This record gives sequence, structure tokens and C-alpha cells, in this order.
Amino acid sequence: MSSVRAAVSYTSSRIQDAVKLRLDKEDLTLYKIQTIPEVFEQACKLHGGMRALAFKSVGTSNDWRYMTYKEYSLQVDKAVLLLLRSGIRPRTTIAILSSNCSEWLYLEMAALKIGAVVMGIYPTSSTKAVHYKLKISEAFVCAVDTIDQMAKVNEVALHLPDLKAVIVLGDAFEYTPHQNLSYYHWTDLIDTQFTKDLEEKFLEYRKAVYANECAILVFTSGTTGMPKGVMLSHDNIITSVKKVLTLVKLDSSNLVSYLPLNHVAAQMFEVFFGLMTGSCLHFSDREAIKGRLVDALIHIKPAMMFGVPRIFEKIRDKILYEKKKSNQDMDSIKTNLGFENLKTFIVGAASSDPELKRFYLDIEMPLMDAFGLSETSGGVTLNKEFNNFQTVGKPISGLEIKINKPDKQDEGEIFLRGRNVFMGYLNNENKTQETIQADGWLRTGDLGYLDPNGCLFLKGRIKDIIVTSGGANVPPLRIEQIIKKELPCVSNAFVVGDGRKYLTVLLTFKTFVDVHSDIPLDDLSPETVDWFKSLDFDFKYLSEVLNAAKLLQPSIYGKIMQALESGLKKANDQALCNSQKVQYFTVLPNDFSVPTGELGPTLKVKRNVVLEKNKILIDTMYSENASNKFAV
Repeated sequence: MSSVRAAVSYTSSRIQDAVKLRLDKEDLTLYKIQTIPEVFEQACKLHGGMRALAFKSVGTSNDWRYMTYKEYSLQVDKAVLLLLRSGIRPRTTIAILSSNCSEWLYLEMAALKIGAVVMGIYPTSSTKAVHYKLKISEAFVCAVDTIDQMAKVNEVALHLPDLKAVIVLGDAFEYTPHQNLSYYHWTDLIDTQFTKDLEEKFLEYRKAVYANECAILVFTSGTTGMPKGVMLSHDNIITSVKKVLTLVKLDSSNLVSYLPLNHVAAQMFEVFFGLMTGSCLHFSDREAIKGRLVDALIHIKPAMMFGVPRIFEKIRDKILYEKKKSNQDMDSIKTNLGFENLKTFIVGAASSDPELKRFYLDIEMPLMDAFGLSETSGGVTLNKEFNNFQTVGKPISGLEIKINKPDKQDEGEIFLRGRNVFMGYLNNENKTQETIQADGWLRTGDLGYLDPNGCLFLKGRIKDIIVTSGGANVPPLRIEQIIKKELPCVSNAFVVGDGRKYLTVLLTFKTFVDVHSDIPLDDLSPETVDWFKSLDFDFKYLSEVLNAAKLLQPSIYGKIMQALESGLKKANDQALCNSQKVQYFTVLPNDFSVPTGELGPTLKVKRNVVLEKNKILIDTMYSENASNKFAV
């Protein structure tokens, strides 16, 4: 059993502290206390000659290069050497500002081996965001993979007294060094060996790695303010992953890495699922989440993957498009798209449309609903009853759920308590105490209720619930899902109405996305092209639609508006009450995206950003001259 450091509290807001573990309801035979390095070393010993990681060879004919678990372990030891040379110590932070790659994991496991804390930073983060996270975490080292990421770090280095070194991942590139920083290159490790003094330091540090100390920092999306640093201990992560794995039943197989590794879902479903099952984790190219994921799946043929609903909507659209284009049977299409080995699709991070789940069940690729938070190390519930389209399932082993202050419909805020609840928010003791109550209950900020069988129904985020001026509480998600179903040309339907007398909606058309910049393109998606063809218009580009709208051509503009209004009327016919009916809409000239700020790293909509960016347009839908229109 791993050693546990003495602690006086179950929570902390400091990296240097240990916390007490919530073990009163735990079976320590099944879920013994371990550190991540212990689990890593066990996996590498058990699966030594098996494939652990796969990535594309640079400068070759796009071939995959494979690394065994034994080789994985050796690369981690080299990364330990690099970190020790940089001067990093236990209970200090290493930041990784990089796209997904094998070096990301080498550094992560190496840092954890010497008791340091790992913090990932999303690659598209602004310089301001990079500065904030490096500063609040007091990062000692930052690893970067491109000249652009290096430029962000160098620009803010003068204002980061704790930052001492930068590690250049992958192939070396030219840059102008900052006078306050030391620089280390991954390529310099090829022939280096441990010296006696570094060996002794490593042995000293690894003895001081404790399961109840912070291992990984995960930052929240910051949709209502500055991002908060979620402190996850070794024990938080290991127990959460083990418990979810007992429900997923994944064997050694191929997995795909495409979610940003700074996100808790990627750590759970990609890094640690792979490690604990002896699977081979394939690093898809960095454009996968931007629209090329299916291309990666064709080659990888994974057995399991996790995604947000938007990812599975895109895959569904691809399947339907291929079926329409080729008229093949569904099994052939699934094989051609790399799904022949796929046993488990897990969907989470946002509520999914029952119609989406019904589609995947019909083609014998059922979606398993998951509910989790960064603050619970990813794991809360899993729904293995695939015919149950409404709930997100029952809680994982040892996790308690209660509904706080339920209303007449038994709905209220979801509270959680268990061993996988996080340590606290970094440098924010007040928010930590507000979120984790004295008796251990975690306030999630999510609304829901439990059915008689103990299954959890999600009703939305408390802060996302729209309260109209008439006092009606409206969950926008259901309305948005229905609108997108009735209007397959629509990528995002964003319902507005907080403090207003009625609901309105912002619409965006589906277009392709640039695989390099992640910016929506002018090219309409196949679904949108088909929708316009149903109106007898041969539009291929969004600019053609916008130009027609700008010129107010009656034969075109009027027909498009009528079709959109018809779709919204059908959606309104499904409203649960009059207060949930949309009165006006505005079509935006561009889709939402990560670079433009409307979407977070996992493609969830940032409601506050959309509201702020479109304030004037929204106000016009509540004016005396309100009308349906294009924002052109």
C-alpha cells in the first residue's frame, strides 16, 4: 500500500498540503491506496512487450510508429532526468503548453514520479490566459511544442518570478531566448545518462510521493469568471478511473487520443484507461477535434472512445452522409469509417439529445451516458441501460448523491460525496469552502433529480437556467436540441430570455471548419447543402446565403426565412408550456468556434461569451420593431 502523508483536513487550496482521504465507505481491498507512479510502473512491468503508444512518424509516408510499455517506461526515465536537470522539486508545478503527443505523457509521468504537480494548458490559450495559469500555479517549468507557444511564454516571462525553465518538445525550432529562463531540448536527451548526484536526488524525491497530495491541476472553463484550478490528488484520480473501468469493462485494445490532455476527460478515458488496461493509445493529428476525427478512426479502429454530444453529432452526420452518397448497408459504412471494433461510445460533459442516443442504438453502436466533473476527477455516473434515453445512470461505487432542497417536482441542486471529490481550488480557500461543505458534500451547480431506481436525471446548470421576467424557469438545452432536430442545417441554436418577457434564439448554419485554425469556413456542410436543395437553392457557400439575405431578394430571402420559421414552429409545437416557445430568431453570419471564444476546449458553448458578443443583436429582438432576420 502506498504511504499517506499526515493531514489535518479533507480539503486544501495549497499545492504543498496533503489532505485526509474519505475512506469510511471504501473497500480498500478492491480500491487500495496508490500513487500514479505505482500504477504506471505496475502497468509497464505487466505489459512490457505490448504496444503502449502510437504516433505518426515525422517526415515519413505517414506511417505509425509504436512504442511498447517497456520503451514508454524508458522514455519517462529520460524525462525524469530532464526535469531534474532543470531544477524542479517535489510540490512544484510543471506546465505543459502543447498539443497531444507522446512527450506530453512522458513529462507527465516523469513529473509525478518525483512528486511534482502537472498542469496542462490548452494550446489555443491566449497569452493572457497562459500568463494567468503559469502565475497562479507558480509553475517552475513550462514545456512547449511550437514557436507560437514559445512566444507566449517568452512574452510573459518577465512577470513570472517562479518560472525558471522552458522545455522544447519534439523537433527543435529557432527562437530568441529570454534572459530570465533556461532552455532544455527533448532531442538532447537521446544519449544522456543519469549522473550519480541526479540518481541520488531522484531516489530521494520518489520516496516523498504521497497518494493524498496534489498530482494534477485541471482548470475549469471559466465561463462565469477567471478559471479555477482544480487540485486532484493521486488517490482521487486512481480510484475514479478504477471504478469507472469496472462498469466499462475495457480489455487491451486500441484507443484514440484527441481530446485536449489538459482536460480531465482525456486524462481518464485516454491516458489512464489505456494504462490500466494495457491498451495502445494512438495520438491522432491535432486537427482531429476540428473535424478530422473520423479520418483518424479509420486507421486506429478504436474499441472505445469518449466525446461530448457535438462530437457524436458530427459522426452521425458523417454516417448519414456516407449512406446517402454510397447507398451502402450500415455495416459496410461502419467498417469504412473505422468502427468495426468499437464496443463502447461514452458521451458526457453535456446533456445529449435522446434522438441522438436512439440513432446510435438503432445502428447497434449504443451511447453510454456519463456524468462527471473536474471536481470529481471525472467520475460520477454511467448509464448502461441503453434503452433509457433520459437519465445519466447510477453513481459509481462509493459515491453518494443527494438532491439538495428539492422542489415540488423533487428537483434541486445535485450534491456529491466520496473519495474522488477533489482537494480544493488552488489559492482560493473561500471558493473551496463554499463548494465542499464541512460534512463533505460537494455542490455541483447542476440541477436534477433521482428516480425510484436511483438513476440521475440532469436538468441543466443552475447558472444556465433562464428565468424570464414573468418568473418562468426555462432550461434552454431541451429547446435547443429540438430546434436542431427540426432544422438539420443549424449547427448551434442559442436560446436567450433571462430577465426578458419571451424567448428568442440565435442560429448558425453548419459549415466546414479549417483544420489548421479551427475557424469556420465559408463552405456549407453536406447537411446544409441538402437543406437548401430542398428549397430548390444550389448554395455551396455561406457567403452566397448571406449575400442573398443582404440584398433581400424576395424569391430567395423570403423562402429561406419561411423555411426557418416553419422549423421553429414545429419546435414550438413540442414546447412544454407557452413560456418555452421561441418568438424571434436571428441568423448569425458565422458559426461558433474555439478561437472566436464561443466554444470551450471540449466544444461546449460558453453562454456568457455568446451573450456579450451578440448583445446588440439580442436587444433588437426585444425592441418594438423585433423581427426574424439575418445579422448581415
